[in-house]
Amino acid sequence: MIINVNGIDREATEEEIARLQPTIQEQIEMLKQQLKDTDYKAIKYAEGFISDEDYAETKALRQSWRDEINRLESESEEQADDN
Repeated sequence: MIINVNGIDREATEEEIARLQPTIQEQIEMLKQQLKDTDYKAIKYAEGFISDEDYAETKALRQSWRDEINRLESESEEQADDN
């Protein structure tokens, strides 16, 4: 990964890359925010204002986010058990 330090591009160290990557909890929070940001579409669908076809992509995205949250929470629990 290339980073810019004081106007100079260089390869990032492993430590710098690790600091730039969000923590598991930060990733979970971002995914939960994405769910919240699309809640209005889920409500519109539930109330019949959006067709199955129009909601299909959002529905699949929301499920993938929930799956990823579950995976990350499981990973976080495993890390906690290792400590």
